[in-house]
Amino acid sequence: MFCKINHECVLTVPSAPVDAEPVAFYSYIASDITHQQPTHLTLIYDNVKLNKGNGYHGDDGIFIVPHTGTYAFAWTLGVSNVGWVTTEIVINGQKYGRAFADGDDQTADLGFGTGFVIAEVNVGDHVYIRTHDNSHPVLFGDGVTSFSGWKLY
Repeated sequence: MFCKINHECVLTVPSAPVDAEPVAFYSYIASDITHQQPTHLTLIYDNVKLNKGNGYHGDDGIFIVPHTGTYAFAWTLGVSNVGWVTTEIVINGQKYGRAFADGDDQTADLGFGTGFVIAEVNVGDHVYIRTHDNSHPVLFGDGVTSFSGWKLY
């Protein structure tokens, strides 16, 4: 607050610091995966639609944190009626959350799953999705199986 000579006072509020660049990414697996996936295989979401901050790497499936902060991460899974997959989100080699999808081979229903976490991460941290154990999918591509993240603050 500052006051003028005539005693009129004005309240000033400092502005919150703003990152120079927002961080957000969205990517998906382009083609169906039709073979069994081994345990702890990093999934590569190779079709990158949004990559503000350039943290997501579609060649290896890893998001490298460009700015320290609190982030939200979401991933979706779609499997055939005879498929199933268990995945986990990993931050610097440590499991942070898990998601599962299982098709129903009795009714020919497809299986879908979603994972969502909020995490405090630092510049240079590695975040990725990997299989938790041996899966037996047809893990659908073309936008059905996706990975995204964005900085909250």
